[in-house]
Amino acid sequence: MSDDLNTKSSNAKIWAVGGGKGGTGKTFVLCQLAICLASSGKRVVVIDADFGGANAHFFFGSRNSKQNLMDFFEHRESLDNLIQETRIKNLGLIVGNQSPLSASGIKHLQKLKFFRHLKHLDTDYILLDLGAGTHYHTIDFFLQADRMIAVTVPEIIAIDNLFHFIKNAYFRKLHHGFSQYGIRETAKNLWANRQDYGIKTIQELLQQLALTIPNLDESIMNDLRQFPVCLVLNKIRNPNDVLEGFSVKSICIKYLGVEAFYSGYLEYDNQFWKNISLMPSKKFTVSPRITQEIVTIAQNIRSGTQVKIDRIKVKNV
Repeated sequence: MSDDLNTKSSNAKIWAVGGGKGGTGKTFVLCQLAICLASSGKRVVVIDADFGGANAHFFFGSRNSKQNLMDFFEHRESLDNLIQETRIKNLGLIVGNQSPLSASGIKHLQKLKFFRHLKHLDTDYILLDLGAGTHYHTIDFFLQADRMIAVTVPEIIAIDNLFHFIKNAYFRKLHHGFSQYGIRETAKNLWANRQDYGIKTIQELLQQLALTIPNLDESIMNDLRQFPVCLVLNKIRNPNDVLEGFSVKSICIKYLGVEAFYSGYLEYDNQFWKNISLMPSKKFTVSPRITQEIVTIAQNIRSGTQVKIDRIKVKNV
């Protein structure tokens, strides 16, 4: 595969879905968003980048393919040639590798090449399904997105893991940014001596950086501060569960200073999850209520709007 690309990138929007814990329904949310976008007439490509746990094909009723995403990294295959059709019109899929060792073989330069080629896929939307946790490959893929979507469930451990996932992603962005702008050592020294400067949060560190480096361009500071994350709660059972989304948003703003958006929630669909556990080969459908909630989430993600507390209507499950 040649690395020669057309100089013009496509206008595809990249959405990445990640989270801090397995079992939150992250892949389910991504696949439903993909179906929603494709149903509206948009061309969509789903890329299963959950190395070692790839299962997005399952939600589309597709078979796992001998060719998968690792063929791009190991055999220089083009991303275009790896896209397979699904039963959903306008929706293509690049299946992932199910070997837990696959990610360990990806080199930094290969990853950079992947990011370049990703931006040249001829489609409207690219949805990246990422593994749970804070592996540096997962975080780097997450940071490439135009919309970073973090999924969790209303459980204390899951929410705590999500917070650490977002924190690790933001720290990695800052690490790259400090190096890119040549201020890494200054930032490192300020953080090492943060008690002397009264620094308690990342935003206070950035404020001190601006004071320490008076000529630092404001556009650099704006780039470092910007980290919009779209929060989605899954498996909601009652109105109190919905409110957890506002709590997660507040924690992100208070302790990290990140721009968190509560994009929406999905109620627990008992029949859907029962079907998955009983008949893994079945083509699954979701309830009309879930479909409408997905439409709302997709609209909020696209427009940067979010849940309004006075519009919460959830039946107890």
